[in-house]
Amino acid sequence: MKPFIFLLAGLLASLPALAQSLQWARTVGSELSEEAEGVFVDDAQHVYLFSSFKSSLDADPGAGEILFEALGEFDLLLQKFDPDGNLVWARHIGSVDNEKAEGLTVDPAGNIWLTGIYRNSLDVDPGPGAFILEGAASWDFFLLKLDADGNFVWAGTFGGPSFDFARAVAADNEGNIFLAGSFQSSIDFDPGPDLVLIPSTGFSNVFVLKLDNDGNYEWVKTVQGPSSNNCRSLCVDPDGNVLVTGDFVSSSDFDPGPDELLLTSNGWEDIFLLKLTAAGDLAWAQNFGNSIGDSGTDVTTDAAGNVYLTGFFNASVDFAPGPETYYLTSEEEEDVFVCKYNPDGALLWARQLGGPAEDLGQSIAVGPDMHVYIGGTFAATLDVEPGPGVQLLEVAPDNGTDAFLVEFTADGSLAWSYALGSTATDEVVDLHSSSEGFLYVTGLF
Repeated sequence: MKPFIFLLAGLLASLPALAQSLQWARTVGSELSEEAEGVFVDDAQHVYLFSSFKSSLDADPGAGEILFEALGEFDLLLQKFDPDGNLVWARHIGSVDNEKAEGLTVDPAGNIWLTGIYRNSLDVDPGPGAFILEGAASWDFFLLKLDADGNFVWAGTFGGPSFDFARAVAADNEGNIFLAGSFQSSIDFDPGPDLVLIPSTGFSNVFVLKLDNDGNYEWVKTVQGPSSNNCRSLCVDPDGNVLVTGDFVSSSDFDPGPDELLLTSNGWEDIFLLKLTAAGDLAWAQNFGNSIGDSGTDVTTDAAGNVYLTGFFNASVDFAPGPETYYLTSEEEEDVFVCKYNPDGALLWARQLGGPAEDLGQSIAVGPDMHVYIGGTFAATLDVEPGPGVQLLEVAPDNGTDAFLVEFTADGSLAWSYALGSTATDEVVDLHSSSEGFLYVTGLF
């Protein structure tokens, strides 16, 4: 499969306008498999695509050629494009083992922060020098800082003998860096000479780590319980508050301080939504679910601090916290949900996208006009109309699964929807909305 990236004009009123508003599209591929992992856009409208690849690959989608040869099963590829879609530079990071990029952000000074997972050892300096990280035979995670030209600045590694994963990274307006993921080992979360050792009390637990812009330790907070807690996404709002989502099983303490806030899943995996202050204190936390598995896959905020959440759910789930209720009910298998909450965690609206087969919400983005974009995958048909009417997207004959894009207005009304498909499996992996109202999409086809 090949990664793709394309750019759409952001303020679209109807589906027919979509095709006319495509600004540019790029693909990266080789004879073997490549996997897009994510996309990010900085304040100068530069676009960053991070992916994984096998074998050899031409990293320049234009007329030029930049050949990279994978050192192991999967290596990492990072590309920077200018606002017109021209390649600025490309960087390759790899080893004889597997590596996978999980998240990327750009701080206010233009530095690039990339996180991912690796085994054994990894040289994270993409230039002629070397900076070797030493990990375990199981998965450990790293955080890498590059300057705006793609040159190595700093790196840290975290992990133990079990499986430890970073899932997302974000920067606040001051340049502080927030890293979130799940860990099974006892981990030293201080990348410097001091020791901040946190044990894992269950099968896996959630962490949120704050570092300053030089990679120095500030604080770490955890969500722990006797079973499985998994982080899927993290973002930072304009006031520096941290939002985290994922899923958990059984009972877990969501207050990282001396007090306790026990949330209990309704059966198997429940969705959780956690808000921490900039100091790492609990603001609020809530969970949604039923006796079947549900998960929050992506979270983002707008300029007013409202919180947007997507993922998938089964059967009937109440997405309103507190005494009020607001149920969504899936059609047959997993359906997509989209929720908007105010800064205090109160539900403003909830919508679902669904059909008779498995449908997954993968990524969510919010434009400067507070319009909401959802991307993911679906099989068979997908009803994207949240009201009493029906508007179906359909997978073409002989296709496996197709990708979808949907836009909602600020009040949750459907603006447009679009299916992307071929005779193979197609997927929207990540979305990013720029400050100038453009939507950037990456995925696989």
